[in-house]
Parts: sequence; structure tokens; C-alpha cells
Amino acid sequence: QGYSHSSGLGINDNSAFRPGVYLNFNVQSSAQEWKEESKRICSIKTTNAVMNNVYNGYALRSGNLHHDPLEDCKTSNQSSLYSVRERMAPNSLANRHANMELAKHHVTSPTAGAVSALTSAVNYDIKPLNRSSGSEVEIQWPNGSKIDASLPNIHQVKKGLQFDGKADGYDEVELECTAKTVVNDDIKLPNRPSDSEVEMHWPNGSEIDDSLLNTGKVKKSPKIRKVKKSPQFNDLAMDGYNEAEHECIAKTALQPPPAKAPLSEEAKEARKALATIYDKVLVVDTVESARSVVQLLTTKYKSFIHACDTEVSNIDVKQETPVGHGDVTCFSIYSASSDAEADFGNGKTCIWVDVLDGERDVLMEFVPFFEDSAIRKVWHNYSFDKHVIENYGIKVAGFHADTMHLARLWDSSRRLDGGYSLEGLTNDSRVMGVVPKELQKIGKRSMKTIFGRKKIKKDGSEGKITTIESVEVLQREDRELWISYSSLDSMSTLRLYESLKSKLEKKHWTFDGCPRGSLYDFYEEYWRPFGAILVKMETAGMLVDRAYLSEVEKVAVAQRKVAADKFQKWASKYCPDAKYMNVNSDTQIRQLFFGGIENRRNPGEFLPKSRALKVPNDVNTVTEGKKAPKYRTIEICSIVEGLKPEVFTASGWPSVSGDALRSLAGKLKTDLYTTEDAEDDEYVSDSEISVDDVEDATSYGTAYKAFGGGKEGKEACYAIAALCEICSIDSLISNFILPLQGNRISCKEGRIHCSLNINTETGRLSARAPNLQNQPALEKDRYKIRQAFVAAPGNSLIVADYGQVC
Repeated sequence: QGYSHSSGLGINDNSAFRPGVYLNFNVQSSAQEWKEESKRICSIKTTNAVMNNVYNGYALRSGNLHHDPLEDCKTSNQSSLYSVRERMAPNSLANRHANMELAKHHVTSPTAGAVSALTSAVNYDIKPLNRSSGSEVEIQWPNGSKIDASLPNIHQVKKGLQFDGKADGYDEVELECTAKTVVNDDIKLPNRPSDSEVEMHWPNGSEIDDSLLNTGKVKKSPKIRKVKKSPQFNDLAMDGYNEAEHECIAKTALQPPPAKAPLSEEAKEARKALATIYDKVLVVDTVESARSVVQLLTTKYKSFIHACDTEVSNIDVKQETPVGHGDVTCFSIYSASSDAEADFGNGKTCIWVDVLDGERDVLMEFVPFFEDSAIRKVWHNYSFDKHVIENYGIKVAGFHADTMHLARLWDSSRRLDGGYSLEGLTNDSRVMGVVPKELQKIGKRSMKTIFGRKKIKKDGSEGKITTIESVEVLQREDRELWISYSSLDSMSTLRLYESLKSKLEKKHWTFDGCPRGSLYDFYEEYWRPFGAILVKMETAGMLVDRAYLSEVEKVAVAQRKVAADKFQKWASKYCPDAKYMNVNSDTQIRQLFFGGIENRRNPGEFLPKSRALKVPNDVNTVTEGKKAPKYRTIEICSIVEGLKPEVFTASGWPSVSGDALRSLAGKLKTDLYTTEDAEDDEYVSDSEISVDDVEDATSYGTAYKAFGGGKEGKEACYAIAALCEICSIDSLISNFILPLQGNRISCKEGRIHCSLNINTETGRLSARAPNLQNQPALEKDRYKIRQAFVAAPGNSLIVADYGQVC
């Protein structure tokens, strides 16, 4: 009949994928016309499905694509026709034959009338995916319906990408690409030869034959970390939209990786020696391998000595307690008897367990090993490792020795002579004696030596600061060396144990003139059980009333403000800008009291009489028409002459420490400053300097005479006493009130978990993070901080003192 029809479906979006499909058919009869119309609509759906797979990285091979277009027609219904008609040109065949009975049986699925919004992500480590013949692809259409269909054979697909060419070698890529899809109007559905290629072009004209389409002939492909495409259907794709091509632009972020400084020669040599350990290590990263290893540890090698060591992330070891903090990323176990090493197969004598990627299940397979009290385990710093393992609900038993305690028992003076670290002990010939040949050239090295690199400055040069990647990064990216490094810890721990045990067995233990055995016998009888008790004490912790401490903090801060205001008001009488000064600044206080004085160490060098200093603009002083600056400049001048300092700093300037200020103020009462005084406008009230408030003139310090004596001298002494109060309050807040409320040293139960150590030359315990042995003395505990330590409900606290033990 000479009828010619063109129907178009497309997607229009400014930043999304927009394929356009245009088909032309010549229809000779109604029956033939409907047949061709069915093929046309199936082609529309097929092409969009194909392009969806193209952009998701699937390989398109004609020999693997099969589809029966009539299958969609058989399951259609009457309502499908109108869904298609709405998106077709008015003169389309589906519209002209809307009322014909034939149309009821030959319309297509509504999915042919719309193109879904496509979204895909391409990772930088894309691997080609071969799809088997007749494989199915699930397509999600806008109305939520799904259609499963085998991919049909296609005639030709061209895909053009415009790329900025800057991604090669980058972890993250920012690119702009223009994707064009053209399906010629003479599309037919004959089978294409197997392994037919899809051609891709970059802007410079170079070809990438098939890097994304699984033909294995990649000439050059940048590392693409993520490409996101989210086109949306646009009404312009309906009737009257006749453009021949549609374009989309996909953008992602491009960021170069941080530059890394080269390794030092020392690091290269250490890494080379350390790498020799790897062949002796059995890597355990699956539940099955863990199960078989634990079977050996709990049966065949149960009587051996097992040295254990963990590596932990997400913890600041200097500030945080390991109780409730830290994640185990891996651990190693090295087992040996007096004359043999454990053999885990193929010469593997040490096991290394991956908890980071093997996850919790691998760790939990070792519960029978860790909780068996009959299996003897040796550690270096037992308390830390025990805490982090018990964070996973495992009750560690079988504690046999802590090499740190053994070293302190052998030599308690090493704190300033080599220390007690695993590195310091194992590299000291005085400690280790004869080292096995396989470990002579290795030696324990610090993480900083092995993995540290100088930080790169903005200009590309090396800085002075050495940085180390996180434990997770090292374990994944420098895996073999990290395995060797962490495995060496357990190996070195067992060798250190054997050496220290030998040395202690040679030393005699005498009590009250009677020989009791060797020092190792002393360790087994006293220090080993004592070390276990200390760890239990750390685990139990001490309950603290945080609500009480919070109220105490408010009172302390308020009293500090009162004292600061009193001093600033008094000082501003002599130096107007002193009301803005920082009362915690030694520089400003020294300028205020000792301006013009000569340096004791460098004669001829003087402090200036007056000095301009920057301070925070707390009062929001604003110049008209300008924004309030963050800082303001004040002028601090000397307010007194003839004030003789009694204490000097190492640099030769007068000291303004707490003790130095107390000598200026004298022995005045410190309870004169209360929060009620905050409303007093006078810097010092008359009652504060009355005769009744001080016993005699000898209670005043050297500032009394320097400021002329009388009322002026008394005011000066009381003002400086207020400054001393600020120092005292700051000390209580920073050393006791705030740390006891911190989450770093406590767990969810509100209990404080400090670290208890046997590391003093006198044999006494020390405590840190926090130091619970150094709480304020009763007579100096002005805020009753000791009352914050409470017993849990149903329990009581018992206070005892060594001096009362007879």
C-alpha cells in the first residue's frame, strides 16, 4: 500500500544515558504489517535490553543470543495496546488498528512502550563475564514489572565514549563520556557470526577493541573505579521527537592517590630480611583451615609451649583501655617444645590467622585453644592481648608466662637502658644470648622502621614526619610482609621466654637467709599468679559515678571563672587591656609582672616594657562595617617595678609557675573565692582584705612590698592568689574530673579500666590511663573527687592501707 512508518522511543536527560532507537519498515498488507509491527516493537525492547547489558559490561556474542519475539505477543492483553499507543506516533499501525480484533492478539507487552531508568556501576577491577548460550537477563521496567528474556541477536551496535585520558594510574576517576547508540532503521534479526565485536572509540580516535566486552584484546584501559549512569525517561521521546541521535554525559570524581615517599635503605634491608619468614608461616583464613589447625593444637601439640600475639586496630593504645576497645585483625601462634617445633605441614612452623577478612567465625574456631587451661600460653604484655581477645566473648585461660614480667624480674633497671619492649629485649645480646641462625639476621623491628614513610609536602619533597598506614591497609595491601611482621612477634616471644627462663633459673632465690630455689621458681609461685590477678582487676574495673563528676565539673568551672574575673579586674586597673588577657598564658603573665627585666642567662637581653599580643576575640569587638575578627590585638604592659623573681626558667626568664606565683601571693586562705562573688563588681571586696582574714603581715608574699604595701599590696597578693587558684582548679579538672568521665578509659557499664603494671625498681605497682593511685589527697580534695568512686548495688568498698598491716 506504499505505507511507510517510523516510530521512535528514546530517553532524554542532561546527565544520563539516553539510547535512541529508530526503525523504518515498508508494510505491504495488514497481515504482513502486523507481523512486521511485532518485530519492530520486539526490536525496540531487545535493543534497550542489549544496551543495558552493554553498559553493565556483559559480553555480547551473536552465537549466544536467542529470543522468540512471538512469545511476548502470546501473553499480551488488551490493555497493553493502549500503553504502547500512547508512546507511538498517531499514524502508527497500533493506533490505526486499535479497534481491530487482530490487534487484541498481536500487541506487545507494555514494556515495549517505555524505557527504564538504567543505573550501573563499573568497578576498576572489572573482570570479563562470559554468558552461556541462551542465558537470561532480568530487566526492570518503570512500572515495576519484570521481564525475563534471552538476549536476541543484534545486527550492529556502536558505542562512542569521550574520555579525558587522565585516569590511567588513578584510584578514582573523573571522566566525561558521551555515549551514543545508533540502531539503523534497516535492522534485521539474522544470526551474526559468533564472537562478533563491538567497537569503542576514545576521543583521540584510538580504539579499544573490546576491553569491556570480553574479547580479551585490551590495548589500553584506564582504571575506572566507579561510573554511574541514571537516565530517566523523558516525554520528548514520544510523538514528534525525531532527532536521530541522543547523547548522555556520565561524570564521576577524579582524585589522584596520595604520593608515597621511597623507603629508606634501612627499611629496604629490614623488609628483605623479614620476607624470609613468610615461607615458614601457615596462613589460616577460612573456617575449614582453622578447624584443622585447632585440632593439631589441642591434641598433637597440646603439651607444647605456645607463644601468642595479636594485632589490633581502632584503638589508641596510649589513651584507650583495651577493655571494650580495639578490633583484632590477626593473630599468630608459634608452638615448640624443648627440642622441637610444631609442624603444620610443608615446613610451616608458625600459624597466622586472618580475622580481618576471615571475620569472627575464623576467630571463634580457636575458642577450644584459648579457653583450655591445660594448654600453656606465653605472651608479651599479656594483659593487652587477653583484653582484646575477651572483647569477643572468649575467656582466655592457660596463662603460663608474660615475658615483660620475666624481664623486669631479671633486671628492674632496664627502663632507661633498653626498655622492656619486644624489640628492645630481643635485639639485646645481654638478654637473648645465643640466637638461632634463622633469626640472627632478622631481629624484631618496629612498625615505623618496616612500614613507615616520610610524609610528602605540597611541593613534592619529603617532610620530616614519618607516617604509617592503618593496620587494615597494611594487612591487605602489603600482605606478605605484614604476615611476616606479625608472625615474627610470636616467634620472638617464645625465644625471649626461653632465654629469660634460662637466666632466671641460674639466679638464686633466698628468703630470710634460707634458699628457696631459683628466681624462676619465685616467678611461678608469686609473680605469675599475681600477674593474672592484676589482669582480672583491670577487667573488673572501678565503678564511677559520672553524674556526680559532671556536677563537680560545673562547680569547678564556675569557680575558675570567678577567680579569673577577679584577677583580670584587678590587673586592668594598672593595664586596661589586661581584662582581655589569657590567664593561662605564661607569656602574658610574665609580661604583666616582669616587663623590662633582664634575662638571667643572657645578660643584655631584656623583656620589653610593653608588648602587643593577639588573643581570641571573645567579646566580639567589631569595627563598623566589618565582620567580627577571630582575634584581637591587646597591649600588655608591666604593672609593677621592683618585683624580684625567685624562680627562673631554663631559658633565663622569670618563672610564673604555680609555686612561683604562690611565693608572690603568700600564704593566704584559698577558700575566699566562691561562686557567689561572681556578682561582685569590685575586684577585691573590703572584707577580703580585712585584718580578720589574715593572721599577720608575714602571710603576704613578695608582691605586698612591690606594690607599696597597705591596701594596694594586699589587693595585689589576693589577686595573685586568685591566679594560683586558677592553676589548682585547672589541674583538678584536667587530671581527675575530665579523665574519669572519658569513654576511652571506661566501658558501657561506666567502670574505669586502668592499666596496672609491675614496672618500678622498688617493686611497687604503677597505674596509668588513668592513674588511680594518684587521686587527690583527702586534705586537698576540695571537690570531693574521691566520692565519685562507688560500689555497685549490693556491694561495699573496703579501704585498707599498707601502713596498717602488721
